[in-house]
Amino acid sequence: MLGMVTLRARPVKLLRVSLGCRGASPQAAPPAHLTDGRPPFLGPLPDEVTQEGQALASARTGGKAEEPPSQGPGVALCTQVALGMEHLSNNRFVHKDLAARNCLVSAQRQVKVSALGLSKDVYNSEYYHFRQAWVPLRWMPPEAILEGDFSTKSDVWAFGVLMWEVFTHGEMPHGGQADDEVLADLQAGKARLPQPEGCPSKLYRLMQRCWALSPKDRPSFSEIANTLGDSPADSKP
Repeated sequence: MLGMVTLRARPVKLLRVSLGCRGASPQAAPPAHLTDGRPPFLGPLPDEVTQEGQALASARTGGKAEEPPSQGPGVALCTQVALGMEHLSNNRFVHKDLAARNCLVSAQRQVKVSALGLSKDVYNSEYYHFRQAWVPLRWMPPEAILEGDFSTKSDVWAFGVLMWEVFTHGEMPHGGQADDEVLADLQAGKARLPQPEGCPSKLYRLMQRCWALSPKDRPSFSEIANTLGDSPADSKP
């Protein structure tokens, strides 16, 4: 498996950070280049048909995968994202918009974390207008939405939501609530997502740790990757 993170992906400046899984060669990563002004590993958008990959959130956007990730593939997908985010955090980058919509999966189940903000126009219903800015409310911890305090640990909270998306096969987080209700729950410290059906308790406990109210109580991405790596594909709930 190979996790990839792309930062500031614009035609004028492209930085590719490739990360091989422990023991793998980073040279196995495909070269980064621009095609029609956009890196190929950032597509496709919902109205495009390409072979570059599909968003992890495709099940929610009408591009439902023929075979949604089961426990084994779901763990593998999340592990790759965690490894990519581990690399980001080790280099002191904060993503601020980690979500399934910003992760792409190739036909070979290779996951790539895309650049910041590239999916906003497509997934505009998943952003909330708050204090003169559009923010991914349902993926944000209280300190980020209420105090503007973004850190690696706020990315960890978002990763927990991403895991929940994977194991619900693309459901909208807090889908039964309006944005204002989600905001009120965040303010009250009550915004938590239920255990997905069929999700092993060990993995749900990891999600819950990602949603600890205090950032210092949340795990690091290294710890997350190690925990996921220790989860067998046939784990039982």
